[in-house]
Amino acid sequence: MLCSVSQRKFSELASSLERETTLKRLPYMVSMELTYRCNQNCCHCFCNLPFDDTKKTEELDTQQVKSILDDITAAGCLWLLFTGGEVLIREDFFDIYRYALKKGLMVEVFTNGSLISSDIARQFAEYSSLGIEITIYGASPEIHDAVTRVKGSFARTMQGIEQLLKYNVPFALKTILLTLNYGDLKNMRKLAADLKVDFKSDSLICPRKDSDNSPLRYRLTVEDAVALEFLDEKDVEIGKKIFSEFWGKGLDDMFICGGGINSFGIDPYGTLSPCTMFQSFQYSLKSMGFKEARQRLINDYGNGGTVSDECRACRMVSLCPVCPAWKELESGGFKTKVDYLCQYSLGLEKKYFEKIKEGQDAKKDLSKT
Repeated sequence: MLCSVSQRKFSELASSLERETTLKRLPYMVSMELTYRCNQNCCHCFCNLPFDDTKKTEELDTQQVKSILDDITAAGCLWLLFTGGEVLIREDFFDIYRYALKKGLMVEVFTNGSLISSDIARQFAEYSSLGIEITIYGASPEIHDAVTRVKGSFARTMQGIEQLLKYNVPFALKTILLTLNYGDLKNMRKLAADLKVDFKSDSLICPRKDSDNSPLRYRLTVEDAVALEFLDEKDVEIGKKIFSEFWGKGLDDMFICGGGINSFGIDPYGTLSPCTMFQSFQYSLKSMGFKEARQRLINDYGNGGTVSDECRACRMVSLCPVCPAWKELESGGFKTKVDYLCQYSLGLEKKYFEKIKEGQDAKKDLSKT
């Protein structure tokens, strides 16, 4: 029987582990894509395949997944994300999920929520996870379904949410802001508030993993993306913490993030890479164990780095959302610049300091009254 105890927020635990796991290259974070197949057809998705795609036959089977879970826990993994595609498409999902929990892993699940039935919600209630995140694309069927390109998907997602609420399963909502739905952000926030759950949004999308650039047609302009940042005092306070820690700081590591250092990605076919977006540095776990594959990955990184001198000289380099995998997908090389992300980062910097100045000026005005 699994023990259900009150859990510390992973963000708090992660911050305390980040330095040590980075220095020692301990693989304590693994993102595992169980399938690229999905019951939705979101216009911006970088990896989704049809529900009945023939690639299903190439996916890791149950025992292969469990064997990998054995390997990553033996190597020191603590946190595991199950994502896709839509993970609940897999009939063996809960077999795999429960096995991961029994291995002592802190498991998080990303889902679109539309397949959550009463039975699925009950199992999540019985075997609690670190967190479940459900993606919505609007607060109405018209907007949400326009993004998923599946009629009735909003209603099914809301039905899934109702089941989680019924069984008191904690979850959070999130969204990707696109040209099709960014005007509905206020309503999505209200929906989350009415449900009394956390909500977060992101407006950055990249090309598909198969090099198809079609998602970019739905990407917001830089101006619109920046306009959605620091909308309230809470956002500004979060910004203060992040900017105080990272703004103006240089890079000591070859990668901006922990990809390939203390975190790794595993795709549905058993390929290990620094993260789930990478096209390079890929190693088959079907032909070698996790320990050997991870060591090969580390050795192949070399010391050349993936950040250009131009980017290293930028004050925003440690805050910029660009990463080697993204640059590889959009620009074709690790040291090439993604102009969109560069402009977004500089716009974010400008808006942040404008918000800080506004707050300081407001305090001065109050002191005069």
